[in-house]
Amino acid sequence: MPLRHALAALALLAAVPASAQPTWVELNDSPFNDYRSEDIWFANANLGWAVDGDGRVHRTTDSGATWAQTASVGGYLRSVAFVSPTVGFVGTVGSIRKLYETRDGGRTFVNISSRIQPATHGICSLVAVNEEVVYGAGTYNGPAVFIKTVDGGATWTSRSLLPHLHTVIDLHFFDENRGLAVGGTGPYGDTTRPRVIETTDGGETWTVRHTVEVSPGWGWKLSFPTPEVGFVSVEKYDGGPDSIILKTVDGGRTWTEIVFHGGGGNMQGIGFLTPDTGWVSGRGFTSRTDDGGATWTSVPDWGELDANVNRFVFLEGGLGFAAGHKIHRLDARPTATDPAPEAGGLGLSVGPNPARSLLRIRYAPTATAATVVVFDALGREVGRVRDAAGSGVLDWPVPEALPAGIYSVRLQAQGRVETQAVSVVR
Repeated sequence: MPLRHALAALALLAAVPASAQPTWVELNDSPFNDYRSEDIWFANANLGWAVDGDGRVHRTTDSGATWAQTASVGGYLRSVAFVSPTVGFVGTVGSIRKLYETRDGGRTFVNISSRIQPATHGICSLVAVNEEVVYGAGTYNGPAVFIKTVDGGATWTSRSLLPHLHTVIDLHFFDENRGLAVGGTGPYGDTTRPRVIETTDGGETWTVRHTVEVSPGWGWKLSFPTPEVGFVSVEKYDGGPDSIILKTVDGGRTWTEIVFHGGGGNMQGIGFLTPDTGWVSGRGFTSRTDDGGATWTSVPDWGELDANVNRFVFLEGGLGFAAGHKIHRLDARPTATDPAPEAGGLGLSVGPNPARSLLRIRYAPTATAATVVVFDALGREVGRVRDAAGSGVLDWPVPEALPAGIYSVRLQAQGRVETQAVSVVR
């Protein structure tokens, strides 16, 4: 995320009410597709793009209130990522043209598949880490290939993910080096097993982190509301009534299998606003959890969400979008009417700044308990500590997996709130 967006997100965090129970709203003017929009990407709270299997690219400049088709690229568009408001990339499946580039905000696209060496068969996922580094992977029907650029798209390299994955569907990167990929161990069909793999060197090498041995299928989508807590949706092939969701609490190094009742093998899109609140969707169902995936409640089709969401994205302190038959928006950002603690007067100081392994939080002693919450630049909670006695000193061990970057430390005590930014270095 560009620094200007990170700072804008941090400004929202102090007043985000912890008790908010946000709901999704259908964006009436958004593109409609009988199947679904396949992917969405937002450069900031207002500017975003959606792509679908009919080869269409749509853009919004007002946070989804209105949309305009900017291009008809051709092929089945599966993935999209922008490194700036003008430069972006679209990946396809089932077409001889695999990767497109735009340098005018999505108005026109150029086929740049020939830049990928060796060639790939399709691109199911694209992730822009910064303006120079973009990762991609595909495809859902194999063979599994990982692609990357480190010069803003001028050149691309590819690397086979065999033998770790035969099919690959989604990526999540924490920084330029460490990331996760999900897919299946074998060809499409009952012989493959869902698997998560990890890289710590920008995709040069990979390590298997989890394989679902009992369920034929593949990992479909990844969602990380914090750097430590993440989820994977598992699409099954056996037609049974239940499926599996994978959950990690250590940044993807180990995973727990959670049985999901309902939806059968049709699970695809998954998205978590916080470690507790999230949604899962697929071909004909959507469900919501408010306890970190332990229990789920069915969402009626065309109720809070339609029942065919393939991609959820969250950004800037509580703003989210979901791509299904139409685009939906969730806005959990604070408003002028939201109750918030009174600001200031707590004497908050944090150090060292920048921090590496331990952050000491000091403040004026209080008569009641004090709570400190640490947020990343997208408004996602990454840490929480509580001082029941209000002593005036709290220590927060910085997780080893937390990427370098700018974070917000929010102190709340005695009906007041104070926030400071801190840098984490590696």
